Amino acid sequence: LLTDSTSIRFFVRRLAHDVGVFSTKTPLGWIPAHSQCPVTALFKNYGSNTETFPVTARIVRTNLPYDTVFSRTLTISNLEPGNIVESYFGDWLVPPNPDSWFVLLRTDLENDMLLRNDTCRVITTSAPLPLGSILGSWDFPRLGDGMNLAGITYRSDSNRFYLAVCDPNRVFSFPVAPEPELIPENFEIQNFFGDDIIWGIAWDETQPGFWLTHVSAYGDGCIAARYEPDGSFAYDTWDLTTIELGTWFAGLDQGPSGTAFAVAVGGANHIYQLDFNSKEVIRHLAEPIASYRACAYLGDHNRYLFTGGWNQHAITALDIEGRTVETKPLANLADLDIYRPTNPFPDSLIWAYATTSSQKNTIHMLSLGTTWTNIGLGAKPD
Repeated sequence: LLTDSTSIRFFVRRLAHDVGVFSTKTPLGWIPAHSQCPVTALFKNYGSNTETFPVTARIVRTNLPYDTVFSRTLTISNLEPGNIVESYFGDWLVPPNPDSWFVLLRTDLENDMLLRNDTCRVITTSAPLPLGSILGSWDFPRLGDGMNLAGITYRSDSNRFYLAVCDPNRVFSFPVAPEPELIPENFEIQNFFGDDIIWGIAWDETQPGFWLTHVSAYGDGCIAARYEPDGSFAYDTWDLTTIELGTWFAGLDQGPSGTAFAVAVGGANHIYQLDFNSKEVIRHLAEPIASYRACAYLGDHNRYLFTGGWNQHAITALDIEGRTVETKPLANLADLDIYRPTNPFPDSLIWAYATTSSQKNTIHMLSLGTTWTNIGLGAKPD
């Protein structure tokens, strides 16, 4: 309805025979090298008659020799007017070396009256994407009214990620999968201050179990508490306020030789390397001096630790001395941890899951901008 009260009516003419590609599903965007990827797409009948027609999916390298690495034709039967159908063409084994490809889709209805929507071309790549590139995102509104996500850690013996969730305090886990599904874990979460908020969480590989940081919501307390692999309280704690007055500790991650890194918030905003067993401070990194939250240890000399936070809306890579190597924008970052497969393919991308402090309780899958080969490891560190 226009401002002068004049109405306009639109009439769309539906052709008698018209089918086309509606969208590509997979592969699309970034895909892992040396993985098995389903080839799927959506097709629509835009016409006014029920149709049966062939559809083809091809995957072609974007550079020399421009060879076709996948090709398959299917028949869609009796697709009614206006309906959309998903077609699965089979699985494609992505080559082991990073590369890029065109995904080409085509419909071949013999008497199609509109050819413009019969084809579609998208690009997919297994080459490393820049630091902070989002590979996937999932919202979890059922966790609460927002800002419920805190720390995250990877547990290699179960191939699962564990989440510290607050308001109220809970721990969830999810497997490494295309669509993360959160499962509540039965943790005996303590309430040391009477107003505890759990934040950091780290899996201890050397003495299997979890460390969680408990922060007083209205006071100055901060305690690291150990929990057994089954979530029961291990009766082992460390008062972290003795390290630096006026601070609390956010992101945690295990580092070399059973030590851990912990991000202090307040004071000098140091990132500390700690020995939870002896309750000793080993050192603090030279940088950053900003108020960060996240903590993920990789171990490469030039990409030793990843940090960042929601104040700067950024993710930052630090070298072994703690100096900033690279910073990229990343909105609402809370924490992240790295996926460490047992024997990663050397040219595969190093990536992490990241929690955000956001209304939708969003978890991202992030590129860390490099491969296992590029950091000189070829397998998981330590």
